[in-house]
Amino acid sequence: MRFWTVDLYSIGINELGTGVAIVLDHLMDYWQDCGLKLDPALFEINLPFYMESERWWQKEDFNQKKVSDRQTYLACLSEKELKLIEWMKNKVNPSLSNINDDDNSMAKTKARQIHLRSSGINSIPGDKICSNLTNNLLITRIAFQNYIIPKMSCFIYSDVQIGLNIFMDSLVNSKDIIGESGKFLIIIDPPWENKSVKRKRNYNSQGPDEILQAFALLEKICKLLNDRKLDVRVALWTTQKYKQFCLDHLLPAMNMKLEMCLLWHKITKSWESSKIRGGREYLLIGSQKGRQNVLDGVLISIPSAIHSHKPPIDFNFPWLQDESTNQFFQQTNETKILTESLRHDVLPRLKGIELYARYLRPNFLSIGHECIKLQCSDIFSH
Repeated sequence: MRFWTVDLYSIGINELGTGVAIVLDHLMDYWQDCGLKLDPALFEINLPFYMESERWWQKEDFNQKKVSDRQTYLACLSEKELKLIEWMKNKVNPSLSNINDDDNSMAKTKARQIHLRSSGINSIPGDKICSNLTNNLLITRIAFQNYIIPKMSCFIYSDVQIGLNIFMDSLVNSKDIIGESGKFLIIIDPPWENKSVKRKRNYNSQGPDEILQAFALLEKICKLLNDRKLDVRVALWTTQKYKQFCLDHLLPAMNMKLEMCLLWHKITKSWESSKIRGGREYLLIGSQKGRQNVLDGVLISIPSAIHSHKPPIDFNFPWLQDESTNQFFQQTNETKILTESLRHDVLPRLKGIELYARYLRPNFLSIGHECIKLQCSDIFSH
Protein backbone atom coordinates (compact mmCIF):
# COMPACT_ATOMS: atom_id res chain seq x y z
CA MET A 1 0.00 0.00 0.00
CA ARG A 2 1.22 3.48 -0.87
CA PHE A 3 -0.39 6.73 0.23
CA TRP A 4 0.23 10.45 0.03
CA THR A 5 -1.34 13.73 1.06
CA VAL A 6 -1.35 16.02 -1.96
CA ASP A 7 -1.51 19.82 -1.98
CA LEU A 8 -4.56 20.47 -4.16
CA TYR A 9 -3.32 23.77 -5.56
CA SER A 10 -0.12 22.08 -6.77
CA ILE A 11 -2.09 19.71 -9.05
CA GLY A 12 -4.22 22.40 -10.64
CA ILE A 13 -7.19 22.53 -8.25
CA ASN A 14 -8.17 26.06 -7.27
CA GLU A 15 -8.82 25.02 -3.68
CA LEU A 16 -6.88 25.24 -0.44
CA GLY A 17 -6.16 22.06 1.48
CA THR A 18 -4.90 18.56 0.80
CA GLY A 19 -6.26 15.51 -0.94
CA VAL A 20 -5.64 11.89 0.04
CA ALA A 21 -4.14 9.53 -2.55
CA ILE A 22 -3.96 5.78 -1.81
CA VAL A 23 -2.84 2.94 -4.08
CA LEU A 24 -3.73 -0.45 -2.64
CA ASP A 25 -2.58 -3.79 -4.01
CA HIS A 26 -5.64 -5.94 -3.33
CA LEU A 27 -3.79 -9.09 -4.38
CA MET A 28 -0.66 -8.64 -2.27
CA ASP A 29 -2.05 -6.78 0.76
CA TYR A 30 -5.09 -8.98 1.35
CA TRP A 31 -3.62 -11.92 3.23
CA GLN A 32 -0.26 -10.73 4.55
CA ASP A 33 -1.46 -11.14 8.13
CA CYS A 34 -2.18 -14.89 7.90
CA GLY A 35 0.16 -16.37 5.31
CA LEU A 36 -2.24 -16.90 2.39
CA LYS A 37 -2.46 -15.27 -1.01
CA LEU A 38 -5.43 -14.81 -3.31
CA ASP A 39 -5.33 -16.45 -6.73
CA PRO A 40 -3.71 -13.97 -9.17
CA ALA A 41 -6.16 -15.08 -11.88
CA LEU A 42 -8.89 -13.06 -10.15
CA PHE A 43 -6.95 -9.86 -10.81
CA GLU A 44 -6.23 -10.39 -14.51
CA ILE A 45 -8.26 -7.30 -15.33
CA ASN A 46 -6.81 -6.25 -18.68
CA LEU A 47 -9.76 -4.39 -20.19
CA PRO A 48 -12.74 -2.43 -18.84
CA PHE A 49 -15.84 -4.43 -17.92
CA TYR A 50 -18.69 -3.92 -20.39
CA MET A 51 -22.35 -4.35 -19.58
CA GLU A 52 -24.21 -6.81 -21.83
CA SER A 53 -25.94 -4.02 -23.79
CA GLU A 54 -22.61 -2.27 -24.42
CA ARG A 55 -21.03 -5.53 -25.54
CA TRP A 56 -23.88 -6.08 -28.05
CA TRP A 57 -23.48 -2.61 -29.55
CA GLN A 58 -19.72 -3.10 -29.75
CA LYS A 59 -20.08 -6.48 -31.48
CA GLU A 60 -22.77 -5.43 -33.96
CA ASP A 61 -21.32 -1.95 -34.56
CA PHE A 62 -24.93 -0.92 -35.15
CA ASN A 63 -24.73 2.48 -36.91
CA GLN A 64 -21.48 2.96 -34.97
CA LYS A 65 -23.55 3.95 -31.96
CA LYS A 66 -21.53 4.48 -28.79
CA VAL A 67 -22.29 5.11 -25.14
CA SER A 68 -22.93 8.80 -24.57
CA ASP A 69 -20.06 10.59 -22.83
CA ARG A 70 -22.59 11.93 -20.34
CA GLN A 71 -23.41 8.37 -19.29
CA THR A 72 -19.86 7.23 -18.63
CA TYR A 73 -18.42 6.63 -15.19
CA LEU A 74 -15.49 9.02 -15.70
CA ALA A 75 -17.82 11.84 -16.76
CA CYS A 76 -19.44 11.65 -13.31
CA LEU A 77 -16.20 12.22 -11.40
CA SER A 78 -15.31 15.62 -9.97
CA GLU A 79 -12.36 17.67 -11.22
CA LYS A 80 -10.58 16.98 -7.92
CA GLU A 81 -11.01 13.22 -8.29
CA LEU A 82 -9.83 13.24 -11.91
CA LYS A 83 -6.77 15.36 -11.07
CA LEU A 84 -5.83 13.09 -8.16
CA ILE A 85 -6.16 9.99 -10.36
CA GLU A 86 -3.92 11.57 -13.01
CA TRP A 87 -1.36 12.62 -10.37
CA MET A 88 -1.29 9.11 -8.86
CA LYS A 89 -0.72 7.47 -12.24
CA ASN A 90 2.22 9.78 -12.93
CA LYS A 91 3.58 9.18 -9.43
CA VAL A 92 3.41 5.39 -9.66
CA ASN A 93 4.49 5.30 -13.32
CA PRO A 94 3.17 1.74 -13.79
CA SER A 95 4.82 -0.76 -16.10
CA LEU A 96 2.43 -1.53 -18.96
CA SER A 97 4.20 -4.65 -20.21
CA ASN A 98 2.72 -8.16 -20.10
CA ILE A 99 -0.84 -6.92 -20.60
CA ASN A 100 -3.04 -8.95 -22.93
CA ASP A 101 -6.47 -8.36 -24.43
CA ASP A 102 -8.29 -11.51 -23.33
CA ASP A 103 -11.39 -9.50 -22.28
CA ASN A 104 -10.81 -10.54 -18.64
CA SER A 105 -11.91 -14.09 -19.49
CA MET A 106 -9.47 -15.74 -17.06
CA ALA A 107 -10.66 -13.58 -14.16
CA LYS A 108 -14.35 -14.00 -14.97
CA THR A 109 -14.04 -17.79 -15.31
CA LYS A 110 -12.32 -18.00 -11.92
CA ALA A 111 -14.99 -15.79 -10.31
CA ARG A 112 -17.83 -17.97 -11.67
CA GLN A 113 -16.08 -21.10 -10.37
CA ILE A 114 -15.80 -19.65 -6.87
CA HIS A 115 -19.43 -18.52 -6.87
CA LEU A 116 -20.65 -22.00 -7.80
CA ARG A 117 -18.41 -23.87 -5.36
CA SER A 118 -19.30 -21.65 -2.41
CA SER A 119 -23.05 -22.01 -2.90
CA GLY A 120 -23.34 -24.57 -0.08
CA ILE A 121 -22.58 -22.22 2.81
CA ASN A 122 -26.25 -22.12 3.79
CA SER A 123 -25.66 -25.49 5.48
CA ILE A 124 -23.53 -23.83 8.18
CA PRO A 125 -25.09 -23.95 11.68
CA GLY A 126 -26.65 -20.52 12.10
CA ASP A 127 -26.90 -18.01 14.91
CA LYS A 128 -23.84 -19.19 16.84
CA ILE A 129 -20.21 -18.15 17.13
CA CYS A 130 -17.70 -20.32 15.23
CA SER A 131 -14.03 -19.67 16.01
CA ASN A 132 -10.51 -20.72 15.16
CA LEU A 133 -8.70 -20.16 18.46
CA THR A 134 -5.37 -21.49 17.21
CA ASN A 135 -2.50 -19.48 15.79
CA ASN A 136 -2.67 -21.51 12.56
CA LEU A 137 -5.00 -21.89 9.61
CA LEU A 138 -7.83 -24.41 9.87
CA ILE A 139 -9.53 -26.28 7.04
CA THR A 140 -13.19 -27.11 7.50
CA ARG A 141 -15.40 -28.96 4.99
CA ILE A 142 -18.89 -27.67 4.24
CA ALA A 143 -21.14 -29.12 1.51
CA PHE A 144 -18.24 -30.96 -0.18
CA GLN A 145 -16.10 -27.82 -0.32
CA ASN A 146 -13.03 -26.91 1.75
CA TYR A 147 -13.00 -23.54 3.52
CA ILE A 148 -9.87 -22.03 5.06
CA ILE A 149 -10.37 -20.28 8.41
CA PRO A 150 -7.65 -17.75 9.37
CA LYS A 151 -5.91 -17.88 12.72
CA MET A 152 -7.71 -16.21 15.63
CA SER A 153 -10.76 -15.44 13.49
CA CYS A 154 -14.44 -16.04 14.14
CA PHE A 155 -17.79 -15.65 12.45
CA ILE A 156 -21.54 -15.76 13.02
CA TYR A 157 -23.53 -17.04 10.05
CA SER A 158 -26.74 -15.10 10.61
CA ASP A 159 -28.75 -12.00 9.98
CA VAL A 160 -26.71 -8.95 11.03
CA GLN A 161 -29.11 -7.94 13.81
CA ILE A 162 -29.03 -11.44 15.33
CA GLY A 163 -25.23 -11.51 15.11
CA LEU A 164 -24.93 -8.10 16.76
CA ASN A 165 -27.14 -9.24 19.64
CA ILE A 166 -24.88 -12.27 20.17
CA PHE A 167 -21.78 -10.07 20.09
CA MET A 168 -23.31 -7.56 22.50
CA ASP A 169 -24.12 -10.34 24.99
CA SER A 170 -20.51 -11.55 24.78
CA LEU A 171 -19.26 -8.00 25.25
CA VAL A 172 -21.35 -7.56 28.39
CA ASN A 173 -20.44 -10.93 29.90
CA SER A 174 -16.72 -11.08 29.15
CA LYS A 175 -13.88 -8.60 29.60
CA ASP A 176 -11.30 -10.82 27.95
CA ILE A 177 -12.43 -10.65 24.34
CA ILE A 178 -11.19 -7.08 23.80
CA GLY A 179 -8.15 -5.18 25.05
CA GLU A 180 -8.48 -2.28 27.45
CA SER A 181 -6.89 0.39 25.24
CA GLY A 182 -6.27 1.29 21.61
CA LYS A 183 -8.65 1.36 18.67
CA PHE A 184 -11.54 -0.87 17.67
CA LEU A 185 -12.63 -0.99 14.03
CA ILE A 186 -16.17 -1.60 12.75
CA ILE A 187 -16.26 -2.39 9.01
CA ILE A 188 -19.65 -2.23 7.31
CA ASP A 189 -20.31 -3.20 3.69
CA PRO A 190 -24.11 -3.00 3.31
CA PRO A 191 -25.73 -4.90 0.41
CA TRP A 192 -27.16 -1.75 -1.17
CA GLU A 193 -29.90 -2.12 -3.74
CA ASN A 194 -28.89 -1.41 -7.34
CA LYS A 195 -29.82 -2.44 -10.87
CA SER A 196 -26.72 -4.57 -11.42
CA VAL A 197 -27.49 -6.67 -8.34
CA LYS A 198 -31.07 -7.26 -9.52
CA ARG A 199 -29.84 -8.42 -12.93
CA LYS A 200 -27.34 -10.91 -11.52
CA ARG A 201 -29.76 -12.35 -8.91
CA ASN A 202 -26.91 -13.86 -6.92
CA TYR A 203 -26.66 -11.27 -4.19
CA ASN A 204 -29.30 -10.46 -1.58
CA SER A 205 -29.68 -6.69 -1.34
CA GLN A 206 -31.42 -4.54 1.28
CA GLY A 207 -33.08 -1.14 1.29
CA PRO A 208 -31.79 1.77 3.39
CA ASP A 209 -34.50 1.51 6.06
CA GLU A 210 -33.74 -2.18 6.62
CA ILE A 211 -30.02 -1.43 6.92
CA LEU A 212 -30.70 1.45 9.33
CA GLN A 213 -32.38 -0.94 11.80
CA ALA A 214 -29.05 -2.67 12.50
CA PHE A 215 -27.45 0.64 13.47
CA ALA A 216 -29.62 1.00 16.59
CA LEU A 217 -27.68 -1.91 18.11
CA LEU A 218 -24.38 -0.45 16.95
CA GLU A 219 -24.96 2.67 19.05
CA LYS A 220 -25.22 0.51 22.20
CA ILE A 221 -22.16 -1.53 21.19
CA CYS A 222 -20.10 1.62 20.60
CA LYS A 223 -21.03 2.86 24.07
CA LEU A 224 -19.88 -0.43 25.64
CA LEU A 225 -16.60 -0.19 23.71
CA ASN A 226 -16.09 3.43 24.76
CA ASP A 227 -16.62 2.41 28.39
CA ARG A 228 -13.51 0.24 27.93
CA LYS A 229 -11.57 3.31 26.78
CA LEU A 230 -11.43 2.16 23.17
CA ASP A 231 -11.21 4.63 20.32
CA VAL A 232 -13.90 3.24 18.00
CA ARG A 233 -13.57 3.84 14.26
CA VAL A 234 -15.98 2.91 11.49
CA ALA A 235 -15.20 2.12 7.85
CA LEU A 236 -18.44 2.25 5.84
CA TRP A 237 -18.74 1.33 2.17
CA THR A 238 -21.45 3.05 0.16
CA THR A 239 -22.55 3.85 -3.36
CA GLN A 240 -23.06 7.40 -4.63
CA LYS A 241 -26.82 6.91 -4.43
CA TYR A 242 -26.75 6.23 -0.67
CA LYS A 243 -23.75 8.36 0.29
CA GLN A 244 -25.86 11.21 1.66
CA PHE A 245 -28.09 8.73 3.50
CA CYS A 246 -24.98 7.40 5.26
CA LEU A 247 -23.89 10.92 6.24
CA ASP A 248 -27.34 12.00 7.41
CA HIS A 249 -28.54 8.80 9.10
CA LEU A 250 -26.10 5.87 9.45
CA LEU A 251 -23.07 7.65 10.92
CA PRO A 252 -25.21 9.77 13.32
CA ALA A 253 -27.00 6.58 14.43
CA MET A 254 -23.63 5.41 15.81
CA ASN A 255 -22.73 8.87 17.17
CA MET A 256 -19.98 8.99 14.56
CA LYS A 257 -18.69 11.93 12.54
CA LEU A 258 -16.94 11.87 9.19
CA GLU A 259 -13.14 12.00 9.03
CA MET A 260 -12.41 10.98 5.47
CA CYS A 261 -14.28 10.22 2.24
CA LEU A 262 -12.50 8.18 -0.45
CA LEU A 263 -13.65 7.40 -3.96
CA TRP A 264 -12.84 3.76 -4.77
CA HIS A 265 -11.49 4.00 -8.31
CA LYS A 266 -11.11 0.57 -9.91
CA ILE A 267 -8.55 0.23 -12.68
CA THR A 268 -7.27 -2.27 -15.22
CA LYS A 269 -3.66 -3.45 -15.31
CA SER A 270 -2.97 -0.62 -17.78
CA TRP A 271 -4.37 1.94 -15.31
CA GLU A 272 -7.48 2.85 -17.30
CA SER A 273 -10.82 2.80 -15.51
CA SER A 274 -12.23 -0.73 -15.28
CA LYS A 275 -15.75 0.74 -15.41
CA ILE A 276 -17.39 2.13 -18.54
CA ARG A 277 -20.66 2.93 -16.84
CA GLY A 278 -22.03 2.41 -13.36
CA GLY A 279 -22.18 4.35 -10.13
CA ARG A 280 -19.37 5.53 -7.93
CA GLU A 281 -18.41 3.73 -4.73
CA TYR A 282 -17.03 5.41 -1.63
CA LEU A 283 -15.33 4.45 1.62
CA LEU A 284 -16.32 6.65 4.56
CA ILE A 285 -14.05 6.69 7.63
CA GLY A 286 -15.69 7.96 10.82
CA SER A 287 -14.91 8.48 14.50
CA GLN A 288 -16.67 10.05 17.45
CA LYS A 289 -14.68 13.28 17.18
CA GLY A 290 -14.47 13.45 13.40
CA ARG A 291 -12.48 16.19 11.67
CA GLN A 292 -13.31 19.85 11.26
CA ASN A 293 -11.85 19.72 7.75
CA VAL A 294 -12.92 16.38 6.32
CA LEU A 295 -10.30 14.74 4.10
CA ASP A 296 -11.32 13.83 0.55
CA GLY A 297 -9.39 11.60 -1.77
CA VAL A 298 -9.12 8.57 -4.03
CA LEU A 299 -8.39 4.91 -3.27
CA ILE A 300 -7.12 3.08 -6.36
CA SER A 301 -6.85 -0.68 -6.83
CA ILE A 302 -7.14 -3.37 -9.48
CA PRO A 303 -10.36 -5.09 -8.39
CA SER A 304 -11.10 -8.75 -8.02
CA ALA A 305 -13.46 -10.13 -10.67
CA ILE A 306 -15.79 -11.28 -7.88
CA HIS A 307 -18.79 -9.00 -7.44
CA SER A 308 -18.45 -6.60 -4.49
CA HIS A 309 -15.12 -8.09 -3.37
CA LYS A 310 -13.80 -5.11 -1.43
CA PRO A 311 -10.10 -4.42 -0.81
CA PRO A 312 -8.85 -5.04 2.75
CA ILE A 313 -9.36 -2.38 5.41
CA ASP A 314 -7.56 -2.93 8.71
CA PHE A 315 -5.12 -1.23 11.06
CA ASN A 316 -2.48 -0.97 8.33
CA PHE A 317 -4.80 1.44 6.52
CA PRO A 318 -3.84 5.15 6.63
CA TRP A 319 -5.33 7.07 9.57
CA LEU A 320 -6.28 3.84 11.32
CA GLN A 321 -2.79 2.74 12.41
CA ASP A 322 -2.31 2.18 16.13
CA GLU A 323 0.64 0.17 17.42
CA SER A 324 -1.01 -0.39 20.81
CA THR A 325 -3.80 -2.46 19.27
CA ASN A 326 -1.36 -5.23 18.38
CA GLN A 327 0.41 -5.58 21.72
CA PHE A 328 -1.82 -8.39 23.02
CA PHE A 329 -2.13 -10.42 19.81
CA GLN A 330 0.03 -13.46 19.19
CA GLN A 331 2.44 -13.29 16.27
CA THR A 332 3.99 -16.18 14.38
CA ASN A 333 6.66 -16.53 11.73
CA GLU A 334 5.41 -19.86 10.43
CA THR A 335 1.92 -20.68 9.21
CA LYS A 336 0.60 -24.24 9.42
CA ILE A 337 -2.66 -25.67 8.10
CA LEU A 338 -4.58 -27.87 10.54
CA THR A 339 -7.80 -29.88 10.29
CA GLU A 340 -9.08 -29.34 13.82
CA SER A 341 -12.74 -28.61 14.49
CA LEU A 342 -14.00 -25.08 14.96
CA ARG A 343 -14.86 -23.98 18.49
CA HIS A 344 -18.37 -22.78 19.20
CA ASP A 345 -19.61 -19.88 21.34
CA VAL A 346 -16.06 -18.76 22.25
CA LEU A 347 -14.41 -15.63 20.89
CA PRO A 348 -10.71 -14.91 20.40
CA ARG A 349 -9.42 -11.49 21.36
CA LEU A 350 -10.92 -9.02 18.93
CA LYS A 351 -9.75 -5.77 17.41
CA GLY A 352 -12.81 -5.31 15.22
CA ILE A 353 -16.02 -6.64 13.69
CA GLU A 354 -17.26 -6.68 10.10
CA LEU A 355 -20.95 -6.56 9.18
CA TYR A 356 -22.38 -8.05 5.97
CA ALA A 357 -18.99 -9.76 5.73
CA ARG A 358 -17.94 -12.10 2.93
CA TYR A 359 -14.54 -13.13 4.25
CA LEU A 360 -12.68 -13.56 7.56
CA ARG A 361 -9.67 -11.81 9.05
CA PRO A 362 -7.52 -12.55 12.13
CA ASN A 363 -8.89 -11.05 15.35
CA PHE A 364 -12.10 -9.89 13.65
CA LEU A 365 -15.66 -11.17 14.12
CA SER A 366 -17.39 -11.46 10.73
CA ILE A 367 -21.20 -11.40 10.66
CA GLY A 368 -23.59 -12.10 7.78
CA HIS A 369 -25.20 -14.72 5.57
CA GLU A 370 -22.14 -14.82 3.27
CA CYS A 371 -19.46 -14.39 5.92
CA ILE A 372 -17.23 -17.25 4.69
CA LYS A 373 -18.22 -17.20 1.01
CA LEU A 374 -14.77 -15.93 0.02
CA GLN A 375 -12.93 -18.43 2.24
CA CYS A 376 -13.40 -21.39 -0.11
CA SER A 377 -10.05 -22.94 -0.92
CA ASP A 378 -10.40 -22.24 -4.66
CA ILE A 379 -9.97 -18.51 -4.09
CA PHE A 380 -6.41 -18.92 -2.86
CA SER A 381 -3.18 -19.54 -4.70
CA HIS A 382 -1.99 -23.06 -3.85
